[in-house]
Amino acid sequence: MTNHQTVHPSEQTARWRTHLTRRRAVVVTSVLLFVFLVTSTHVRIGLQSAAFLSEVFPDSPVYPARWFADEPTRTLVSFPYEDRYEAAYLYHPASTGCYGGIVMYIGLGPEHGDPHLDRISRAFARNGIAVLIPVSVPMIEYRLDADEHLIATSAYQYLQSLQTIDSDRIGMFGISVGGSIIANAAQEPDIADEVAMIHSLGGYYDAGTVLGQMAVGAFEIDGEWHNWEPSTTTFRATRNSIVPLMPSEDRVTLWHMFGNDPVEIPDDIETDEGKALARVLVNRDPESIPALLDALPDEVTSFLDRISPSNRIEELHADTLLLHDQFDHVLPYSESIAFADAATDAGHNTVHLTILEQFHHVRPDEDGDTLSLFGDGFRLYRHIFRMHQSMDDRGFFSSPLDLIPFTGSSRTCQ
Repeated sequence: MTNHQTVHPSEQTARWRTHLTRRRAVVVTSVLLFVFLVTSTHVRIGLQSAAFLSEVFPDSPVYPARWFADEPTRTLVSFPYEDRYEAAYLYHPASTGCYGGIVMYIGLGPEHGDPHLDRISRAFARNGIAVLIPVSVPMIEYRLDADEHLIATSAYQYLQSLQTIDSDRIGMFGISVGGSIIANAAQEPDIADEVAMIHSLGGYYDAGTVLGQMAVGAFEIDGEWHNWEPSTTTFRATRNSIVPLMPSEDRVTLWHMFGNDPVEIPDDIETDEGKALARVLVNRDPESIPALLDALPDEVTSFLDRISPSNRIEELHADTLLLHDQFDHVLPYSESIAFADAATDAGHNTVHLTILEQFHHVRPDEDGDTLSLFGDGFRLYRHIFRMHQSMDDRGFFSSPLDLIPFTGSSRTCQ
């Protein structure tokens, strides 16, 4: 015998109402979650950072930003500096809109056609950040010019003048010695309070320290010295930059001392200025570095000061991001540590330092072990996120159109 339970109509109606209320709550919650995801600046920056990270590695299995953003344009442009014009390559998002901008200084040598540089520049542009890369003749010739940071300042002001660039969202990005050049530029009074962020990848903080440690073959961190084998690029750039400042009669002899591991001062050095530099090059005692650097000719010390971010660190106001390879042979990672410590001591609230293990100076190590590469990838992602965050002024929420494509084309410059 089957028992049948009779449900009163009013009770059945109440059940349906409860069911509909729950469904509506689920739908409303889902809609709110969706709206949060597509309007959250943090989510958008997170996606952009992940897409950018994939472009850092040349053999990445996927490049997500390329699915959504059109191919950026690359144009040779010129910008004014004093009484002449300087050449630069401008990478610009393909769609119309208002974008952030970055002045990028690369390292030494003829690197403007480098595929890695091109890939990174296009990654910035796909994420809505135009990139201006000045063409520096001295740096192509593996030498530094004491006024290079002033040219970088003019490049920054050129970006500010473009109608498609948001003047409040312009930063500076430097690779190797380029990181030090843009740090010096960001200290210039004309733009110091306007630069959104600076990013130094494998740069130096104090050129004099690098000179002394290059000769000794060691760098110092927290009072402890570590062996360092400087690369041929380090010797070449230092030689090309400093020897022309010396008396003409000693230049040839001093030129050949760089990179040849000299152990004594050659007899044919004639001037006191030449002997002062030679003493630095033959020195192997770390404790003697400061006194030997102080004894260098005024022309050399003035040059080293002008190309060093350490000379005016208190004038740097921008968010500061530093990235360095722990086993860098071009410039020791102790330089970025010193930079971060000094910037923090100077009162900068936003200083981020990331040390990597599987890079060769400024490029990923393709032969690195998987575990270390994974660790570097995670650290690099957090670093890239902070970099993009420093370049974004859109608050906690923004238009969902900023996510489609990656370039933020819903914005217009006023």
